[in-house]
Amino acid sequence: MRQPRPLRDSTRDEPWLILDHEVLRSASFAGAKLHSLAVLGSRFEGCVFAGISVDDAQLAAGPDRCDYLDCVFDGARLGAVHTGVARFVRCSFRNVRLRNWHWGAVDLVDCTFSGVLRNSVISGRVPDRWRAAAGRNRNLVDGNDLRELALPGVEFVGGVDLSRQRMPRSPEYLYLPTATSAVAVAQHALPRCPDELRDAVVLRLRRIRDLVDGGQHQVWLAGKRFFAGRAEAGRWLAELWRATGHLPDTSPPAATTFAGHRDG
Repeated sequence: MRQPRPLRDSTRDEPWLILDHEVLRSASFAGAKLHSLAVLGSRFEGCVFAGISVDDAQLAAGPDRCDYLDCVFDGARLGAVHTGVARFVRCSFRNVRLRNWHWGAVDLVDCTFSGVLRNSVISGRVPDRWRAAAGRNRNLVDGNDLRELALPGVEFVGGVDLSRQRMPRSPEYLYLPTATSAVAVAQHALPRCPDELRDAVVLRLRRIRDLVDGGQHQVWLAGKRFFAGRAEAGRWLAELWRATGHLPDTSPPAATTFAGHRDG
């Protein structure tokens, strides 16, 4: 395999790699230890990034789209993940450690995850700064298997259809499949809320309402964050929603069988 020149030139103390408008098939970067990775306008098909460790991973830098098709990131350790305009299709992210994923114009389709994703936002809406480069307003997030992925500090925003993902089944998370109705029910019940809990309940409802107003009508909540502070307020809401059928006894059901997606 041709070795990209910046990898050969990288230093031992602070290795870095730039991939600038490359088209690579079945290339291997397995086990690379890098301080910085910057990928610009490149396409990877069946490439292996297994075991790669990067402090600052810019998987899609610049305005040109980066495509990752059938790539393997198993065992990757990535801090500060930046993706501007990118598309990941049928990629494997098993046993990964990812954090601070800054989400731009990103399509994530039929990918499989396990391990941990921390402190990240997965958005169905393309941020304003990336819309001109992407030529679209929406991200396609569809058919991904997240059942074995821990999601501490992760939010789904901007209209990600959670019924189209295979989500974890765990009491560590709360799932509101009809968040608009759940908020309305809680607002109606507020007069019955104990006075000492009402302010904390209102704060939680405000956060959920903000997500709904931003287009996220199915809300996924990390229990640790939801019950932080006044845990009784979180319990009051959870009991209300469970009693009214707005909070399933389990986390979101595994999504139905998908036909799969082809690169287009």
